[in-house]
Amino acid sequence: MANKHCISLKINGWQAVAGLDWHVELTRHRRTLRAQARTRGHALFVVVPEKDDGVDGALTGSGSPPAEGTGLQVSLAQLVLPGLGPATAAIFPLDNLYWFVASEPDGRLSLFSDIVGTRDQVIQALRLYEERTPLPEAGRRCLAPGRFRGAGQ
Repeated sequence: MANKHCISLKINGWQAVAGLDWHVELTRHRRTLRAQARTRGHALFVVVPEKDDGVDGALTGSGSPPAEGTGLQVSLAQLVLPGLGPATAAIFPLDNLYWFVASEPDGRLSLFSDIVGTRDQVIQALRLYEERTPLPEAGRRCLAPGRFRGAGQ
């Protein structure tokens, strides 16, 4: 699901960006990854080396956030990921939209998340995540405002 919205929030002098498009790339070379982000029309890219043994690749996020002042731009999804824990989906209100972020059962960022959109778009992203992500034995958690109760069912 491609993002149509990128939102930038100021946090401790950083521009934390929500709504990046995430892909697994088979290279870690930043110059190649930057060129791939530009071919998608994106101005920002983030690289997270893959943890898998023997895999020479990277998880990359790219997008075109609004230019808001100066400062280091970082991925909001990568900032909140350690606090989510494994197999967790979360929905947060942002401005007049919502942000959906989720983790895989092994704790990595889900490629089906970091979506900024309307309530319906976020519910669609949550359902896609639930359909495509293996259900761990311990189950999944979903953190969301009360008006989203039952959204993923």
